[in-house]
Amino acid sequence: MTTHVRFAAVLLAVFAAGCFEETSPADDATPPAHPRDEAAPPAMIMTKTCAGANCEANRTQCLAREQQQCNSCFATCEDMMMNGGTTSCVDVCASICSTTGCPLCDAASACDEHEYAFALAPNLPRDEPLFAACERWWTGDDACGDTSGWSDSCDVHARTEQPAAVHKYECEAAVTCDLDLDAYLDAYLACFALRPEEPTGGVEIARGLQARCGDVESWPAEEYNWFRPEIVAVAKTCLDEWSCHDIVACLEAWGAAVNP
Repeated sequence: MTTHVRFAAVLLAVFAAGCFEETSPADDATPPAHPRDEAAPPAMIMTKTCAGANCEANRTQCLAREQQQCNSCFATCEDMMMNGGTTSCVDVCASICSTTGCPLCDAASACDEHEYAFALAPNLPRDEPLFAACERWWTGDDACGDTSGWSDSCDVHARTEQPAAVHKYECEAAVTCDLDLDAYLDAYLACFALRPEEPTGGVEIARGLQARCGDVESWPAEEYNWFRPEIVAVAKTCLDEWSCHDIVACLEAWGAAVNP
């Protein structure tokens, strides 16, 4: 692959990552969709409420990011031409700089920030071996002086996590109280290394988040491996939200629901 082709590919990737970061739907727009089994009921139920309207501020920030990407494109293009590259990158940059994905502010964008909450579907089956192992873990923590009362979360873990996660709870239940703090923490870290290897959709979420929001703090892709595919499928729907703020808020609410 030539240097120019690689450069063009990078420019297109930059354009896709930046220009659509803060997009909002036009009247006739169709939101992005992720394939799912329409016959299967959702494993979690999402509640979405308006949290505020900051369209003008979001648009200003979005336009500033696009201008920075435009300037960076032409600077890279100039460097390429100075080193013997072709002038075709000028057209690529011109295309990037003449297109905006920033939303217009009108009545349709009266609410552009939302709050989210997720609840488990009432018929979601519980993995009884995983539930029992989780209960043994919390019983052990209580014996060690941790009286946080979080054992109720075992019901959530047993309804959302993969069956293979039982090995982590069995490992944690075996950690004894007589260890010093460093050894205690090392033992728990060893238990977390038992994370299932089979991906359940975290890579797609990480890539989608990067494309829409750039570098933001989020769960590593492999952390989604703990959860059943139908639970992660609900998290994927957060990528359908129209702004980076809402995507992040949606994913954070999902994370709080599955990891109480």
